[in-house]
Amino acid sequence: MIGPYSDTSDNAADDDDATLNDISTGRNADPVDHVRASLPEAFFNKFEIYSYRNAAAILKSSYPDQYDSLVRNLDAFQIRSEMIRLPGGSKGLIAKYVDTLFDESDGWNEARITADLHVKILHAKKKNSVLNEYVRGAFLDGH
Repeated sequence: MIGPYSDTSDNAADDDDATLNDISTGRNADPVDHVRASLPEAFFNKFEIYSYRNAAAILKSSYPDQYDSLVRNLDAFQIRSEMIRLPGGSKGLIAKYVDTLFDESDGWNEARITADLHVKILHAKKKNSVLNEYVRGAFLDGH
C-alpha cells in the first residue's frame, strides 16, 4: 500500500534526506510551523499539507468534533495501487473509498451548492440610488 505522499519511483531513496523545508509550502500558504501545531506529526510524512488563512488552527479550535473526525479518517486513508490503475467510470475507486471514510453517521454529507448573483448598479454620486439591478440565476453550481 502507498500513501498519497509516498514516492514509489526508483529514486525514492534519494528523497530520504529531504526535509520539510525542501517541500513547497504553496503560494500564500500559512507558515509550516503554524500548521505543524495544528495537525498530527504523522500527517507530514503521509500528505503534502497546505493551510491558508489559519484554516488548520481554526478547524482544530473552533470545530473540535469535525477536526477529530477529519483526523481519524485521514489517518485511516491509504491509496492502493489498483485504485490508481483501474478506471472508475463516473466516480473513481479513490473517490468511492473516500465516501466510505466520511459518512453521514459522523455528520458528513455530500452536498451540492447553488447560488444566484444579485447585481446592483448604483449611481456614482447619488447615495443609495439604484440605476439598474438584475439576478443571474445559478451563478454558482457545484459540489
